[in-house]
Amino acid sequence: MQAMTFCKECNFMLHPRENKEEERLEYVCLNCGQYSETPDTSCVFRRVLQHSEQERTQILQEGAVADPTLPRTRSVRCPKPECGHREAVFFRVGAVDPLEAVSPIPSGRLLIFKFAASCERVAQYARKT
Repeated sequence: MQAMTFCKECNFMLHPRENKEEERLEYVCLNCGQYSETPDTSCVFRRVLQHSEQERTQILQEGAVADPTLPRTRSVRCPKPECGHREAVFFRVGAVDPLEAVSPIPSGRLLIFKFAASCERVAQYARKT
């Protein structure tokens, strides 16, 4: 996280501003108008979210059916007898099996998961090398 910077003339806090002529970020004092050179990094704000492997997998599961960027197939029938739909969403996971709590997968292997799009039930999964 970037530290707050202060004006060398009047000790007021410097605020970020875009210098449109030079196309760069600089800091300016709103009290006296002095400005500072471009900060060392161009990052203005950074948020780091840390989730366990199980939490990341759960987030992926919840959004998998609604995600239009994931591939879909109509060749898999839902294993639930009362459902019977054929559309499924599939994706691969390389670190954790979402069907179990936390299970490391040996290196070089991937898991392919298929979810029935209608009832969000796991249709099948297969280990690939």
